[in-house]
Amino acid sequence: MSKIEIKNLTKSYSRGSRSFEAVKNASLTVDSGEFVCLIGRSGGGKSTLLNLIAGLLNPDSGLVLINGQNIYDLGDDELTVFRNRTMGYATQGNSLLYSLSVLDNVRLPFFFDSCFGDGLDKALLLLDEVGASALKDSFPSQLSGGELRRVSLARALINNPSILLADEPTNDLDKKSAEEIASLLKRLNERTGLTVLAATHDVDLSHRAGRALEMDGGVLS
Repeated sequence: MSKIEIKNLTKSYSRGSRSFEAVKNASLTVDSGEFVCLIGRSGGGKSTLLNLIAGLLNPDSGLVLINGQNIYDLGDDELTVFRNRTMGYATQGNSLLYSLSVLDNVRLPFFFDSCFGDGLDKALLLLDEVGASALKDSFPSQLSGGELRRVSLARALINNPSILLADEPTNDLDKKSAEEIASLLKRLNERTGLTVLAATHDVDLSHRAGRALEMDGGVLS
């Protein structure tokens, strides 16, 4: 069964008097349990495409089906609940809250859903899974780039999503840290059957994926 299906997706922006298409008539199917990379240079439309798939942006035209559900048929509140239960999104850059500890950052999405308990045990398990257990009482300002990525991935997984979207998960990391994050994504995909769609310009990460597609100038090929 397909987890992600996008059909003829287009998104345009305006800069002054000029408009341009960040995503041009893109179509893609990602099956359950796949690890797929979108590879290409910065500004090629990869992040815009992920944001469209997550429902954080609305397209000019086209469809996004997640587990058969057209996400653009959902109202704002329905989409928020659907996204929180179905997709984990590790965004580009650091999106952790600096006023919260690592442990509380990981638990945060748990409280956006109607879950019982406090998410503590799950958060601790995920921090162990990503190799960041020792950081649970630290704050984001105390972490390295690689550590921030590990914590962000743990947070993206707190609600047991079937899909993980990862935007440039190895960007700006040293070679060793980038290799560790790439290996972590591969392990999560293989061990848990998690469907992974990552946007990257990291060739090594794309080689870990089962499939890599190029995106340049808004065109997916």
